[in-house]
Amino acid sequence: MTRTQTLVALAAVFVLGCVTAPVVQHLIAPPAYAQPARVQKWQQFCTFRHAANVPSMTVLFDPVNQDIKSHGEEGWELSGGVANDGYTLSYCFKRPES
Repeated sequence: MTRTQTLVALAAVFVLGCVTAPVVQHLIAPPAYAQPARVQKWQQFCTFRHAANVPSMTVLFDPVNQDIKSHGEEGWELSGGVANDGYTLSYCFKRPES
């Protein structure tokens, strides 16, 4: 290939690239721009019920269920609970900060 043929080939590729660029742009995905994350803030609190000298853990369930229901009516969501030792139940609530 002579020098002239090489220059003509490069010019043809350049022109072809210039002509096809607007068409190809529609085929390329636009850049993504991330929106700043909105961080949800929470209010939370934990409470416990302790009942010494009760025959079984089921005796605790009634007052705990009443606590859960009353806090739920105030917008609190039960987020966790654990039986600590013997007859102590700890449970935590959360709700979105307003």
